[in-house]
Amino acid sequence: MTEQRLAIVQLDDPYVSTLVQDALAQHCPALAVTSEAPAAPVSPPALQWREYEAIDWDCVSEHRDSSLANAYCIRKGLIRKVQMANVFQQYCAKRPGCLLSQHVPETWIFQLDHPDYLDEAFNECWEVERGFRANAERENPADRERFILKPSMTGRGVGIYLLESLEDMERVIGELFGDSDGEETDDEDGDDERGSAWLLREWVIQRYVDKPLLLQGDRRKFHLRAYVLAVGRLRVYLYRDMLALFAGTEYDVAKLDAMDAHLTNTCLQQKRDGFDESQAVRAFWDLANHGLTTPELEHIFQQCCDVLGDCFEAISSDPIGFQPLPNAFELFGFDFLVDEAHKVWLLEANAFPDFAQTGHQLRGIVAGLFNDTVRTVVKPFVLSFLNDATVEHFVH
Repeated sequence: MTEQRLAIVQLDDPYVSTLVQDALAQHCPALAVTSEAPAAPVSPPALQWREYEAIDWDCVSEHRDSSLANAYCIRKGLIRKVQMANVFQQYCAKRPGCLLSQHVPETWIFQLDHPDYLDEAFNECWEVERGFRANAERENPADRERFILKPSMTGRGVGIYLLESLEDMERVIGELFGDSDGEETDDEDGDDERGSAWLLREWVIQRYVDKPLLLQGDRRKFHLRAYVLAVGRLRVYLYRDMLALFAGTEYDVAKLDAMDAHLTNTCLQQKRDGFDESQAVRAFWDLANHGLTTPELEHIFQQCCDVLGDCFEAISSDPIGFQPLPNAFELFGFDFLVDEAHKVWLLEANAFPDFAQTGHQLRGIVAGLFNDTVRTVVKPFVLSFLNDATVEHFVH
């Protein structure tokens, strides 16, 4: 008789929790799904699919053959922007001309403890300051270099600024540090944008990709959200059904203060009056109905695959920042931008991405993602210790 084992599904978002439970019920009926860990379990859970902070890492470590978790314990080298920039710079220095050197915007690490030390901070990214000074001599806005400032550890568009002058930078630093006079804030949850940035004290500055691909009849900027499954140590899969996430207003590179035109995060668009889900989020392959050909979409998708290969090779070379576990897997949300030449640019990676941003219209994409994740990872793992005769593999 097959032993029944527990699968603990403990997620904050009902949208995600329901889809995960449905996938487990369909593909792993031998698992008893619960949202609470028993007080005195007879055996470790076969699966923990939980928020990162709730995962029992002792269990993951002690039961590597029989207990699976939906996250890696250490992956800051991938999901924190400063650490990722460090890893990429070291990787590219050893491999001139590699894909990462060609498909990641030029990036500088910017660290600042106090506004008085701004000049010293620019010593580490003097190219940015040089760009600002050169812009002062360029009357035509189209000729100016632009940069984007991102806090290392925030997401969803929080604390992002577009810059093209020293005055822009000084204004932003004034907003971030406010009247704190060096006093730290108590806001450790990142709810206050200024407080969160001040507490972190480190950012990345990237060269802004100011000629994004715009669709026929739609002048709004968009980026691609790619769902990437990392398994064990280490297989990586890119889910074919990517998303295109659109800005709220038409793109105009000269209007840096019009953030609705530059930031494409769906969570920001949802706050706008008259938000239309069907216009904010589209299926990537449906862009064939908006002026792109199927071969062009295939070329973009293949670039994403190739760049991700280099990305994970680089990250895997940093054992301090990324430690894949044999009995763990994780779904990451990678953001790519496509420029007007159809070249793909890797922007960042997100842990525990907001799957609900897909919305109800494209809910099937996320449902398919969780079904394929369960079939590819969870089912084979569970069957391996329940001695079932059949293992089905599904790879996107």
